[in-house]
Amino acid sequence: MTKKIFEQLYDVYGFVRIHDDYVEVVPSDILDCALSLKANGYEYLDMITASDHDEDFILTYTFKNLKEKDDVMIRTAVPRENPELPSLSNDWIGADFQERELYDLMGIIFTGHKNLKRIVLWDGFEGHPQRKDYKNVA
Repeated sequence: MTKKIFEQLYDVYGFVRIHDDYVEVVPSDILDCALSLKANGYEYLDMITASDHDEDFILTYTFKNLKEKDDVMIRTAVPRENPELPSLSNDWIGADFQERELYDLMGIIFTGHKNLKRIVLWDGFEGHPQRKDYKNVA
């Protein structure tokens, strides 16, 4: 099933790369691609995670089709200097806290998020401790 949905989405988004178990899209396409997945039965957003790769942050989204017992991973890269991409929180309630956590710990900005503020650390905390370049000043 995963290969089939990747083929359908490729015609629309022309992925950056197709791998066996995930596809890479440009950041500006992440919301539209996710909504296409939702329309094709991948209604459950399982997780959003990010990793620091020096110049870029790689974000991985996992969506599940509970009826077909299938899951799909979509990845995208945002530059460290301007880590910004569209929020999924208006279409998936489960994205709310996950995006806030990534904002708090990595400094990734999710445009369109209605409550993008720290969720783990206090308001006066400086920096984003899951970045490789974070320096603990304590």
